[in-house]
Amino acid sequence: MTVEIRSYSDGDLPALVAWWNRAFADRRNFFPVTEPILAERIIAKANGVERFEPAHFLLACEGDRLLGVAHVGVRSEEYCAAVFHGWPGGPQAYLALLAVAPDARRQGIGGRLFDAAQAVVAASGKLSIDGQCVNPFYGNSEAPFTPFFGTTEGISIPWEEAGTRRFFEKRGYQPRYRAVTMEAHLPPEGAAEGWVDEGRKRGFVLEVLPSRMPELGSVLIHARRLPSEVAFDAVTAHREGIVCALAIGYRMAVVDPARFGIYEVRVADGLRGQGLGPAVLAMLLRNAAAKGVRIAEALTIPDLSKGATEMYVRMGFREAASWAIY
Repeated sequence: MTVEIRSYSDGDLPALVAWWNRAFADRRNFFPVTEPILAERIIAKANGVERFEPAHFLLACEGDRLLGVAHVGVRSEEYCAAVFHGWPGGPQAYLALLAVAPDARRQGIGGRLFDAAQAVVAASGKLSIDGQCVNPFYGNSEAPFTPFFGTTEGISIPWEEAGTRRFFEKRGYQPRYRAVTMEAHLPPEGAAEGWVDEGRKRGFVLEVLPSRMPELGSVLIHARRLPSEVAFDAVTAHREGIVCALAIGYRMAVVDPARFGIYEVRVADGLRGQGLGPAVLAMLLRNAAAKGVRIAEALTIPDLSKGATEMYVRMGFREAASWAIY
């Protein structure tokens, strides 16, 4: 039977859910999806930046059998100029998802999907491969929530998948970075109180903000109350009401009620190296452990932030997985 590449239509959702739960079941942090979950997160996605376009979601089908999918998007020039430093101009076409079911690989289906995806957005230039952090369909850049699988920030390509990297290499793509998932099994207290004390000794007030999103360098009381599908907490180190460091994390309850994802840890310029990062992270972990968390993980890119990786190692985290970031 002939394999057909066609666009998504409303009646494809049940088959997509069934295919998804088979194709990604072995992925790190996978959880089974339902029709409402995929419909809400992908099919119904519409905001000021992105909107789901059925013509941009491609299916490889053999009769009624779904074999693989490709999802592409186009970011506007205005968005790219605001997000990417030194953007040269024009829109950006990007590949948000490309996957073939394990039992249908090595048959040229992935290549056909890729070519069809490029053709769909050809007017916007060569496809980039999404780096997950700004992927509104499969990443959590808009708010803390558990991605479908992969890292704490979004789905990604495991570094050990040499075949996938070769697939993209043949098409002119090389990983820009090797990212690392750092993981720690927490003691009942989460982290040593001494890390928190160091921040306090330097005159900072450390505070937990449930479901609020503070901004580094802003006034604490202006921290936004951000709606999210999962409960999350922020910890700030502030002085005279100005946020100088922050750590944000969320429960990955759909994967494991005891698992915790670290969304971000940031320290203001000029204050790094003074123990504020470990202080806010330790308080975040202590708060999480009190709620039953026993495993925490974070994503780092050692080539971009050696200090962050070293901080996690000092606090008992170890490398658990690595990823190709394009």
